Amino acid sequence: MDDISMKPQQVTITALSEEGEGIGRLDGMAVFVPGALPGETVECVLVEQKKNYARGRLTQILAASPARVAPPCPYFPECGGCQLQHLDYPAQLEAKRVTVQDALERIGGFKGIEVPLTLGMDAPLRYRNNGQYPIRKVNGQVRIGFFKAGSHEVIDIKDCLIQPEINGRVVAALKTWIQETGVTTYNPKTQEGVLRHLMIRHSNVTGGLMVVLVATVKAMHGEAALVARLVGAVPEIESLVLNTNTKPGSQVLGPQNKVLFGTERIYGEIDGFEFGISPLSFFQVNTAQTKVLYQKAIEFADLKGSETVFDVYSGIGTISLSLSRKARKVYGIESVRPAVEDAVENARRAGVEHVEFIAGKAEDVMPRLAEQGIRPDVVVLDPPRKGCEPEVLRTLLDMKPEKIVYVSCKPSTLARDLKILCGGGESGLEEPAYKLVAVQPVDLFGETGHVETCVLLSHKNS
Repeated sequence: MDDISMKPQQVTITALSEEGEGIGRLDGMAVFVPGALPGETVECVLVEQKKNYARGRLTQILAASPARVAPPCPYFPECGGCQLQHLDYPAQLEAKRVTVQDALERIGGFKGIEVPLTLGMDAPLRYRNNGQYPIRKVNGQVRIGFFKAGSHEVIDIKDCLIQPEINGRVVAALKTWIQETGVTTYNPKTQEGVLRHLMIRHSNVTGGLMVVLVATVKAMHGEAALVARLVGAVPEIESLVLNTNTKPGSQVLGPQNKVLFGTERIYGEIDGFEFGISPLSFFQVNTAQTKVLYQKAIEFADLKGSETVFDVYSGIGTISLSLSRKARKVYGIESVRPAVEDAVENARRAGVEHVEFIAGKAEDVMPRLAEQGIRPDVVVLDPPRKGCEPEVLRTLLDMKPEKIVYVSCKPSTLARDLKILCGGGESGLEEPAYKLVAVQPVDLFGETGHVETCVLLSHKNS
């Protein structure tokens, strides 16, 4: 592969990465080509080359996929928010199934596991209940939108097609206010400026909005005028919050909130339960498909009414409350204390008394419960993208619950963790402790490369 980056290379694309990039092979090495689709033959110029992989810039499509379509969004592919608007939706669902299958086989070592077609939505547009928009000024002009693919340059976006249309009204009103007042925007290089991000959250209970302005200050000049401008332009705003984030880096929200208008929470409904949502609460961005995902998790758990269930990484209690309908007792375990406080309030509001939420790391809480004689029949895992901490997996192997239901938003870390739980020597055990029984991908993120996956593990002795 000498001088390979100096000339276009022909590559046949066979799959998509977790980030929606086309994957092909060149002299046995994986090549990632953004914009290329499975089944296509393309030309690309290599822009990065490592020991085991390379990245290419698409220069020509020699043979197009029959599933390639005209993207509906005028900002695609410049905007980095979506990666698959040029692939028709049925093909997106199949590509995500293949991504999960490949991760399980290549990383997890699972052979012959049947992965069914990804459960999709009716239409992959206007589905998000949470939008986060970086704010910048470029040559004196305000930009509110999303990052350009592969960069931190902000593209000014009037209407994002996977966000509700009303978001565009909020963006326009805020942009006008910034331009008129001259308030500064944050420069991540110099760490100077005031406004950093706009976040908009939606309630499927009232139809109202929570608007969060992320700034480097705890109070802003002209707050009353800001409230009047935004609420006057968008009366659907139920909550307007100033969030303070003074730390450098990419994290959007800081720890401190100040309510400028309305309530400190809005409410979302899943599976008949209402959940209070504050600026810092984690709540799945696709409410309708979250119901599909949780129904699959409940189906896999197959509770009969006598079980003790641990919901690990329980957040504000969304899965815990759904499980409570058929469990004898549910323990929700979450390391983020404000989320636990929200979960307790959500359970109180729902009148559910046999769910207990505990603040702490799962690897600390679970052994403590075991010392009290409390052991789970079923454990539900719903970790962040990085997957489970190794200590959590070791604790599960020690506790030996009959079933583990794992809800994952990243196939590669899912496969890595399953290999430990099911892999015999990989777990430090002579024989595998668990067997992989069922897998189901669910699409919560249409037009992007991301996919949720629900799996069922059964203990070998159960």
